[in-house]
Amino acid sequence: MEKTKPEFDSTNPHTPGRRKAIKTLVVSAVGAPLVFTSRKSKAATIKLTVRDPGGPYVKAMTEAFYKPFNEAMKGDIVVTGVISQHEPTALIKSMVESKTYTWDIAGGFSIASTNALLEGPGYLEKLEIDSDPEVQEIPAKFRMPYLLGYEVFTCVLAYRTDVYPKKAPIPTTWKDLWDVKRIPGVRSLRKNPFYTIEQAVMAQGIPGNQVYQYLQKNGFEPAFKSLDQIRKNVNIWWTGAAQTSQLLATGEVDMVPTFNGRAQDAIDGDGA
Repeated sequence: MEKTKPEFDSTNPHTPGRRKAIKTLVVSAVGAPLVFTSRKSKAATIKLTVRDPGGPYVKAMTEAFYKPFNEAMKGDIVVTGVISQHEPTALIKSMVESKTYTWDIAGGFSIASTNALLEGPGYLEKLEIDSDPEVQEIPAKFRMPYLLGYEVFTCVLAYRTDVYPKKAPIPTTWKDLWDVKRIPGVRSLRKNPFYTIEQAVMAQGIPGNQVYQYLQKNGFEPAFKSLDQIRKNVNIWWTGAAQTSQLLATGEVDMVPTFNGRAQDAIDGDGA
């Protein structure tokens, strides 16, 4: 009788084949919070869906992770990347509580916020891959039981070169973003405390390497007062990183804090 592979039950997150497949994927490709799907696969192939942030990540993660992984697995495991909303913490909670899963692994959102909101209440599965030599190459502070850092990015102040320095001096600091008299222009800020709080503090002259000590000592009130100074001059409060690329490309804003990859995407993809 011809030997066949055992049926893979994706409704059981602790199925050996499934856990091995996910660990193999995380070690070889991305590290991120894990959520397990309830879809049942009758075929021998294990299918895993990975959430990524979209935009420039689609091509980058496909070329760097999904494509070489799928080729190496030769059809035994097939990984597909999908795009979801920005910072999908609430979506993960909803999936786990309703047991209706859209993806198996989630990558590309803030570790700090995810760790605080999802790990404690039990919305994530442990990775259990810290002993792997490749994983150990990642700095220890980015390796957690439920989460694994796999990229480094920065939040930058992006501005349109067809506006500055023609319209005003080039904005190069967070103080410049707040200085609406000396550097006029259409401004946008993120409608989320991540990064916006830090920018509000640095706009008041606090050095970047002292921001968190300052907040710990003084609380958030100074940051809120700083935001009060500029909020009437903020024309658009962005909610998704892809939105910033579009705002820059269409000229709807003159300057905006965004992620370096999103600013580069506006330059490379849209000629902004």
